[in-house]
Amino acid sequence: MHASWKGLVALVLSCTSSFCASFGEPVAVFVDGVVDDHNRTWGCVRGPALVRAPDNSLLAFVSGGTSCDDSHIGFRILVRKSVDGGRTWGSVIAIAGDDNTTGGYIAPIVDSQRQTVILLYNRRFSEVWITKSIDSGKSFSKPLNITSETGPLALGPPGGVQLASGRLAQAVHSSVGTFALLSDDGGVTWRHGSPVPFASGVVNGGEAQIIGDNRGNNTVTMLIRVSSSDVLRNHAIAQSGDDGDTWSSPAQVVQAVTGPTCQGSIAQLPSGDILLSAPHIPHWHSPEDRRNLTVWKFSPNNVTKSIPLGQLSIFSGPAAYSSLSVDGQYILFEGGQQYRYASVLFAPVLF
Repeated sequence: MHASWKGLVALVLSCTSSFCASFGEPVAVFVDGVVDDHNRTWGCVRGPALVRAPDNSLLAFVSGGTSCDDSHIGFRILVRKSVDGGRTWGSVIAIAGDDNTTGGYIAPIVDSQRQTVILLYNRRFSEVWITKSIDSGKSFSKPLNITSETGPLALGPPGGVQLASGRLAQAVHSSVGTFALLSDDGGVTWRHGSPVPFASGVVNGGEAQIIGDNRGNNTVTMLIRVSSSDVLRNHAIAQSGDDGDTWSSPAQVVQAVTGPTCQGSIAQLPSGDILLSAPHIPHWHSPEDRRNLTVWKFSPNNVTKSIPLGQLSIFSGPAAYSSLSVDGQYILFEGGQQYRYASVLFAPVLF
């Protein structure tokens, strides 16, 4: 572990009591150098994904790698479970992985109708594998390679959603663009929705997340990492009226969300308001400027051009990828005192 990270890790790991969680201070769920249940040490933890399991527990997923270099060889999908709203966390369990190749993104989806946690993940950043849990994350099935069905693509990150219709939807990106990977049979079979079109001056950056948004019947919203003619605005919104099969209009940048190019996350509160999360540094110059993990709250009908209903700084230090829980109550994110990939932190979202 880098010496400059030790202070943060010691501080945050000591803050696992109900006092800390109640007052919103981030808790380290994974740190670089974490040891899994097979006594294997992982030098880097990245790609957080947070879901609420059918038994109402929280499941925090990351990809454990031998280093933070994308080309590292050897990875495991790691998970920890909390049954008390994130105040304490269970053992670090290795679900799946490979010692001889690279990994990629993780994308869990909770199928409430079938009481199943479906975990899609990448191997070699483009192969698509699937494993399932029927006991709310205590155990997972033998992984299957479904790339011959889905085609090579990158998943999310973070995870997907079960829509009101029962459909499972996961945002993905590939050589044909960004689109929804869809299943109407609980993840037995999968198909592609139409690629998202982009407004003039907006360039697809790939990483994306989809949610049901309750604007109407079968309406969904996708948040996408992009580049645009305005260097400060790097997230766009696309919306669909048919559960992700097609898109109503070209994706538009979110005017109020300013900061470095980076993945973001999206969720909907029970009130109907939309939450977006991303690093927030308006005058950024390089990826090292990723910091100040922030959550914005918007009306669901005008995310791209409206003034936020609220804005909350979750963590002011270096931070990068994030995952809001589907109900917007919690967030899991990459961050550290001096290095954005030092650990994966958990916090409640307290608007």
